[in-house]
Amino acid sequence: EYAQQANTLSEMRIEISSFIDKVLKQSRTTDREGLSIIQGKLAWNLTVELSLLNDDGNLIDAFFLGAVLALKNTRLPEVSMKGDNIMVSNTKFNYVNVHHLPICTTFYFIPKVDAPVVDACAKEERLATARLSICTNMFEDVCGMQTLGQMDIDPRQLLDCTRLSLQITLQTTKIIRQAWE
Repeated sequence: EYAQQANTLSEMRIEISSFIDKVLKQSRTTDREGLSIIQGKLAWNLTVELSLLNDDGNLIDAFFLGAVLALKNTRLPEVSMKGDNIMVSNTKFNYVNVHHLPICTTFYFIPKVDAPVVDACAKEERLATARLSICTNMFEDVCGMQTLGQMDIDPRQLLDCTRLSLQITLQTTKIIRQAWE
């Protein structure tokens, strides 16, 4: 069932991109007002394009992190008004205001394996009967969650997955912030 649901790369592309889009928009990762050029009339429209070069599993987490870091690294030209004319600077740029870094952690559930697998390789993904992706940020917010396949999960195991997701998020955010300094 799970393998049939996550079948083609085309279907995976649609699923992953809509999940990333939904989480980033609903969790208010970026400052939407900061994208406004003329309030209520004109604003920057950001699009993140991701390309798959090699797949050995865990695409969701990799693409999610790539999208978040792409937003964090995006610089937009300064815009000013001179009368009715919009002046776009060729020399002055500002980074997009990213409020927080949601990090996605995906758990793969494999029959007869007690604990779910994190950062699964392609072989582990093929063995899985279900998948759970949890996006958290360093403020301990659950920014998004997605499942695929049939999961018979104990509520304590769901809490354990959420706690582990938060630990991974804190570690990853620390590494990103250190690299950005």
